[in-house]
Amino acid sequence: MSELNAKFKDSVFVVTENVNCPFYFKGDEMEVKSGAFTLTKGGGTCLILAADIAGIVSFDQPVTKKGSHLPKQVQHQGEFQCSGCRGFIKFTHKQSSQYMTGQMKILAEAQQNAKINEARVYFNTLRKIELFSVLNDEELMETGKMLEFEELPWQFPIVEQGAPGDRLIVLLEGKVEMIDEQGNVLEELEEGGVIGEMSLISGERVSRTVMTVTPCRIGTLDKNDFKTVKNRFPVLQEHFHKILVNRYHKRSERHEQAVFTSGMTGQLIDISAVELCQMINSNRKSGQLLLDFDHDDGSMTTGRVIFKEGEIIGACHTYSRENQEDGKNAFFKMLAMSKGRFQFIPTLTPKQQQLKPIGGFAGLIMEGVQYIDDMNA
Repeated sequence: MSELNAKFKDSVFVVTENVNCPFYFKGDEMEVKSGAFTLTKGGGTCLILAADIAGIVSFDQPVTKKGSHLPKQVQHQGEFQCSGCRGFIKFTHKQSSQYMTGQMKILAEAQQNAKINEARVYFNTLRKIELFSVLNDEELMETGKMLEFEELPWQFPIVEQGAPGDRLIVLLEGKVEMIDEQGNVLEELEEGGVIGEMSLISGERVSRTVMTVTPCRIGTLDKNDFKTVKNRFPVLQEHFHKILVNRYHKRSERHEQAVFTSGMTGQLIDISAVELCQMINSNRKSGQLLLDFDHDDGSMTTGRVIFKEGEIIGACHTYSRENQEDGKNAFFKMLAMSKGRFQFIPTLTPKQQQLKPIGGFAGLIMEGVQYIDDMNA
């Protein structure tokens, strides 16, 4: 048996990072003992990961400094990455429990128990939050164990306006104020309040500063853990997307009068493509939404979404005279664009009048929101 094979004969691997993996959370462990391994996490077994770990354990070639003889899963820093499917995880070698000292075992168990106990303490608070109402008790407990708990003093800025939306924050104790750029208090949140979910699922920057007005205790999920929870529990992902669609609908109502008054022309920086489509659908308009997109490299592409009584009957995204994409994928890509101009022409050609919807409008928007979410990962 080679040095590498011996090293991993009796081992524990722990997940250090999750990027859209539907099976495993950060901190999950997989045990290898006498050449056999156990995937300890519930919710299904990933055969891709099983094959990767089998390859690591049975690998018997010499290891070079540059890692040129290592299997592709092995990283130079001693970290592994699975082969991947919809997403991937990174994991690292952890000494097998049979070789851990008594003190190490006690510490590991204490850390795990502390996470479980904290999740239990705030379980009832989490249960009252609408965001988590669709989860059953077991799923909610799994989510609670992923939270990182933190105590904050009075007058502490939890998030600041304009910052990237990279955390979901649950207010477990205390009170905070949501403040606009002029310093006006727009809203107060108390125990059970949720901060940052809209920025996470829309990709937009934080729109308001959130300041503690009493000492607070919060629980947070970072961006990757948030996506893990959504992928692990599809019912939660659907719930998030419905919230986002409703939000776009409310915002489009505010833009509606101004945009129609201006002859349906404007900039995408002022109203997104999603909101435009929501507005056209809610007013059951027929016509063509023409889009000119500006890209960071200085290039420009054009798009067209065709509506009949608010339903989408066609979509195309043109990259060049020889390169054009049609249908749903073109529509999803256009929804993700944030720079450019738009114009709505309320006419259809006789040929366009005969076209059928490419899908139900609500379903298309939901898929488009998921596409935008994946693009922002």
